[in-house]
Amino acid sequence: MVLQPLRAARPHPKTPQPTVRPLRHLHPRPHHQEQKGQSINRKLEIYAAQMRAKPSPPEEIIWPLLQRNGFKWQHVLEPFIVDFYHESLHLGIEVDGKFHGKQTEKDTERSRLLATRYKVRIYRLRAQDCFNGSYWGKINNVIDLVRRGGGFLMEVR
Repeated sequence: MVLQPLRAARPHPKTPQPTVRPLRHLHPRPHHQEQKGQSINRKLEIYAAQMRAKPSPPEEIIWPLLQRNGFKWQHVLEPFIVDFYHESLHLGIEVDGKFHGKQTEKDTERSRLLATRYKVRIYRLRAQDCFNGSYWGKINNVIDLVRRGGGFLMEVR
């Protein structure tokens, strides 16, 4: 004789169900200050996560190769977010679309700030290079130069 598992009796639909109150004392809410005025860094982290969720086509193309080489994607270096960042090499890679051609001064100043504050070298890669496949050789050359202790690298195109 095979025993069948017992089924739990279903309550009648009209039977009142006990109400379960959440145990707020076990899971307190964050302090009101933290909810109201989040730090700039936290806001940047949220925005970086949103950008990772909806990447640009050039970022989608090069991310798998950079990920295998120890890069982080949309990394926060307050007050900026760097497209790709390698912590031990202190190297940031920015993918510049058409919009960046009009703001070279701003990009140069941003690179200079990251260099002085975080000692990060910024390599700027044009988005069109991601589509024609010429990016990987360029990135490898930059990584080799940095690993060999090459001079400061601000802008390379």
